[in-house]
Amino acid sequence: LKSKFGSRFKSFCFRSKLDLFEMMNIMGLVLFVTSMRSTFGTTPAPTTAPTPAPTGIFSNPSLSNNTTTLISSTMVTTTAPSSTETTTSSTELTTTEAAATELTTTEAAATAEGSLSMSCTTADKNLMCSDENLGNDGSTYQVLTESLSSSGVDTSVAFISDLTCSGRRLAPFVRRLDTVEFSLDFLVSFADVSDATSFASSVDAVSEELQTSFETLVVAQLGVNVTVIGVTSVAVTDNSGSSSNGVQQMNVFSVAGAVITVSLFSFW
Repeated sequence: LKSKFGSRFKSFCFRSKLDLFEMMNIMGLVLFVTSMRSTFGTTPAPTTAPTPAPTGIFSNPSLSNNTTTLISSTMVTTTAPSSTETTTSSTELTTTEAAATELTTTEAAATAEGSLSMSCTTADKNLMCSDENLGNDGSTYQVLTESLSSSGVDTSVAFISDLTCSGRRLAPFVRRLDTVEFSLDFLVSFADVSDATSFASSVDAVSEELQTSFETLVVAQLGVNVTVIGVTSVAVTDNSGSSSNGVQQMNVFSVAGAVITVSLFSFW
């Protein structure tokens, strides 16, 4: 009996161990499959992932700031050529104005030259004959032009150059209060010879009125006492002859030479 039940008991124990081992394997496999399913189930497939809806380019503050900075820098970059073009245009305009002034002076058909002889102290002469006052914006220049107009001389078609002073050179030891004599010279340009002739005739006709007017205006504007001794006869020079034609021919030949030079360079 013992041997009979003992063998059955051993057989039962052996089978129980096998069944338990199989159950453990099955449970482990089930747990592994379940864990794998849960892992792969939560991860969306790459092809089926939802595409986020597009938003505006300025929705991101940092992107908006970067974009604004880029636009600003672009505007600054495109503004620089404009200022360069403006500078170039200004330079060309200045050159054109200078050329026009030179052309006007060169093509003056006639000039009228005269002077006012006067006397005053050395200090007053130095003030009247300073470069600042002799220029077209200076006080001495304004006194002469106003004296001509108030005396009845037509200066509307006249171009009066800067004035000059001439006279005997003073010694270094001459005192400032000593009286000196000198002349105030003027040169006037005209586009027509007849205008220059008419100007000269008018100045000669009103020489006394011109002296009085000059003495009055120079006291008012410069505060100096001057005695005008006399007005010299105005001399007219006719420049409408061959000199102006020669200038024009020279300009034509210069342009022709420049064109030929450019053509040769482009050919080579």
